[in-house]
This record gives sequence, structure tokens and C-alpha cells, in this order.
Amino acid sequence: MSRAKILILRYSHPPERASPLPLPPDVEADVATHEQLLAGRLGRRVSDVDALLLDARTYPERDAAALVASDIGAIRATDASRPVLVIADDEAAPAAAAAAAGAIDVLYSLELAEELARRCLQALRLGRLRRTAGADAAAAGLRQPEESPLQMVGSSHGIRDVFSQIRRSAPFGVPVLLIGEPGTGKHLTGLAIHDRSPRAEGPFVTSDCGALPPTLLDAQLFGSAPPCRCGGGAAAGQIEAAAEGTLYLDEIEELPVPLQQKLVAVLTEGMSERAGGRERVPADVRILAATPRDLAPAVRQGRFREDLFELLRVLTIRLPALRERGDDVLLIARYFLTRYAAIRPTPLRGFTKTADEAMLAHDWPGNVRELEHRVRNAALVSDRARIRAEDLELVPSGPTGRVQTLYAARRQAEARCVRAALQQARGDLAEAARLLGISRRELARLRGRDPLPPQRPHSHA
Repeated sequence: MSRAKILILRYSHPPERASPLPLPPDVEADVATHEQLLAGRLGRRVSDVDALLLDARTYPERDAAALVASDIGAIRATDASRPVLVIADDEAAPAAAAAAAGAIDVLYSLELAEELARRCLQALRLGRLRRTAGADAAAAGLRQPEESPLQMVGSSHGIRDVFSQIRRSAPFGVPVLLIGEPGTGKHLTGLAIHDRSPRAEGPFVTSDCGALPPTLLDAQLFGSAPPCRCGGGAAAGQIEAAAEGTLYLDEIEELPVPLQQKLVAVLTEGMSERAGGRERVPADVRILAATPRDLAPAVRQGRFREDLFELLRVLTIRLPALRERGDDVLLIARYFLTRYAAIRPTPLRGFTKTADEAMLAHDWPGNVRELEHRVRNAALVSDRARIRAEDLELVPSGPTGRVQTLYAARRQAEARCVRAALQQARGDLAEAARLLGISRRELARLRGRDPLPPQRPHSHA
């Protein structure tokens, strides 16, 4: 096999003594610049590599988001099959812009030493898959990897932990249990696991366990046996359709107990029993199960088999609610705004400050799905350059300005956490950032907007 090739795109050529990136061994890397891409001189070079690595940290901070989005768009216009991996600082805007423009993954600076080589290999593998098997996969009805750009956007500690668990769980064939409120991204997480797994070339099949009566669900999942031994009439189910791929079972808590027993056989014996008979067929499939709530109470009440519960939770990923993700709500809102602004006849420049404050104060019971709907509707109906709180239907109630009060209270709470961490770390910024679960850059940003008055030193006399 020929050596894998990767093209590193920077805003300009680095100085001679710039620190090299920790790329995988035996990977041939070349460097190009934003200016060369802008001048249209990279067409052949883009088509000759397996993947591209865009270093957003080298772009001018003020215009980084717009330039990154523009460059990814230019790359995809040249050759949409080439996956683009982005390195970003902890600033939200460039990461959101990269995701919206079609990057398959965003890697943050703090992860470089540990993750860059592995995630480059994933991108290179995906690039070769697209180049050699794209047409055959389309003819076979398989979901194309390039149809699923990175859509899980965020930089909070909670969502980064989800990203890390996705990367750790993807290489294995064991089941994964995804737990999270509706709208938190369980289906996207399942897709991300599949696309990064050895089964990525196989199908990704989705089934809603609560959508059909038990008899129909049995036939849909496990297939139906012929009514007699004379042959004919048998139909394959979704487990067979997902052979060598992944089956995503949504609302797994709604799966009837008799079908739970049949699913145990799939997981333990690799065999699936068709509905309406005793016919058993091989089941080579990875199971991803999703639920909005913890299954333990259902197990105690006898509504969910304990053996199935133990099989499914070999690996468990809990997706945080949007209200638990801090400033991610603003990052995700801008991602959706970039997507839906394209269908407007007039340009959108972003959100007003009041809209940002309203989004931070809202509880988001519908999570990311609710946020997407509100941003989409606002982008369609607003006649202004910036989306207002009123356009999002998040108008503060009452004359007291409650949203601003909550916003200020949130900032003060952040400041207290920062001060407590700095005190415990004895002023060590790196240690304080570790305690808070954020980067030093984010810590510096929070310190810069500290709304609390300076503390007087305590007297020890």
C-alpha cells in the first residue's frame, strides 16, 4: 500500500523553527497556505492527498471563523470527497464555522499530543474509503460518509467528554448505551461512533422501538419466517439489513419484554429468530441503544430484562442537557444560523446581545432540537441583520429585566468558581484550569471579565 498523504493548510508559511505537528508515522505531509488556496493554485494538490488538516490557530484571530469557513468551502468545491480535519484553539467561533462548513472533526490544541495521530489516521482512512468505494457504496444503498459532516458542536467540558468517549468506544464491536434527554444528540452520537468504527463501510440502520405495536415491531426488527416449509414468503428484518454494520435502537426502554429476550440471543449467540416461526439466521451487527432515562428503575420493576441491561451498558455515554453546557448554546446557535442564513435573500450578521443573554438564560427543555427550531424560524422571519430575542420567541417577561439579572448572576457564579480554583491552586493557572475542566485560554478569558470586586488579602496578625 502506498504511503498516506495529508495536506496541512495554514494561513501562511510557518517560521523555520516552528514546532512540527505530532502526525502519525509513515504519513507524507505537505504544507499549503490560505493565499495559495485563494489564488486557485491547490486544485491538483487537494485531489492527490487522502485528507487535509487545517490549522485554524494560524489564522488572524479577528477573522478566523469567516476565513476557516471560506477555506473549507473552497476545498470542498475543489474535491468534496477529501475529508477536512481542523485544529482550533478553544475559541468557539472558528470551531463552529469549521463544523458548519463541513469539517469531519475539530481537534482542540490541548488534545494534540494525545489525539492528533489517531484522528489523522481516521481521517486518512475515511479519505481512502471515499475515493475507492464511494460509487459502489452508493449503488448498494449505503449511507455515504461525506453525507455526515461534524454536526456535534461544542467546547464545554461535558460535550468534550462525549467526544472523547465516542473516540474510545468506536473501535470496538461491543454495544453502547446512549442516555440523554430528547434533543441532546443521541442519534448523531450513534452516527459518529459508526463512522469511526471498523464497520463504517457497512449500513447504519435506525429503528424506533416505540413506534410500532409489538407484532409489527417483531417483524420489522427480526424479519418474518415463511408461513410454511414449502419456501417463499420470508422477509429479512432490520437486524439482517444491518449486517456488517450498525443497528441503532431508539427508545430501547419501549422494546417489549418478549423481544428483549430475542435481542439477548442476538447479542450473546449472534443469531436472530424471525417472527412467526423458529427460523434462526446469523446476526453480524453492532447494537447501539438509546434512551432518554436511566434503565435501572425499569429493571427493578420488571419492565426491562436485567441480562439485556447488563449487555447493553458495557459502554455507556451520557449526553448532557443543553442547559448544562454553558456557552455552548451560543456556539451551536451560530452553527445553525450559518446553515439557515444561506436560504435567506438578505444576509444575517449574527445575534444581538439581548438574544445571546436570552439564550443563556433559557432552560431549553427541548435541548439542541429546540434551539435549532428557534434559530431556523428566526432566520426565516426576521427582516433585520441580527437576530433578536423577540425573533427567537425568548422575550424577557416583565419590566424588571429578569434575563439580564440571570445573565449577570451566571457571570458572577463563574467568577466565584474561577477565584476558588485559583485559590486552591495557589495561583497556578494550569492547575486552576485543570480543576475547572477548561483550558488556560478559557481561564484567561473568564478572568478578564470578572464581575466581582477585588478581594482584600486576609490579615493573619
